[in-house]
Amino acid sequence: QFEIIDAAIQTVAEEGLQRTTTAAIAAKAGVGEGTLYRYFTNKDELFAHAAARAEQVISEGLLENYDPGYPVYTQYVRLCNDFLICGLDNPAPHQFLEQFRNSPQGEAFRKQTHKGSPEGISSVPPVYPLNEILNEARRQEIVKNYPLLVLSSLTMGPLIFILKDALHGFLKLDSTVMSGVSKACWDSIRR
Repeated sequence: QFEIIDAAIQTVAEEGLQRTTTAAIAAKAGVGEGTLYRYFTNKDELFAHAAARAEQVISEGLLENYDPGYPVYTQYVRLCNDFLICGLDNPAPHQFLEQFRNSPQGEAFRKQTHKGSPEGISSVPPVYPLNEILNEARRQEIVKNYPLLVLSSLTMGPLIFILKDALHGFLKLDSTVMSGVSKACWDSIRR
């Protein structure tokens, strides 16, 4: 089952969400197409599982250096840097999520995962540290008094677009650029 999910992530990253077929996913997973339907009722269900898996992979990469004992600013800049580094090292989950989140199915998935969450902000696993960092920054009153979704969007929006440009070869991300981008994201939300 995990091989199928990982194959779906990789195939969408390479071919695009609309062009990805169950036959292509099955071929990449090394199974027959009918095998997919033993685990998933349809392609939409498979993609929902793939989105959860992609978010998990990204979160695991961001948690490696996460330490809530550090000052909020340090945690924030480190998370931004780690997001870019993880995206360069393992692009498929990021590319999958970019396409999935911008699809009608992705929007429905996001609405479903937002139900019951405070301020409707978490479509990522609860261990994803950005929301914790931003909540602490709000408690300390060191960021603008915006809803958490706005603070998160001001952080992740630029990072996602910069990573996309780097993955497509339009931009070279080195440590100096990544550090500057991370600090610029902080400047956009700090008081």
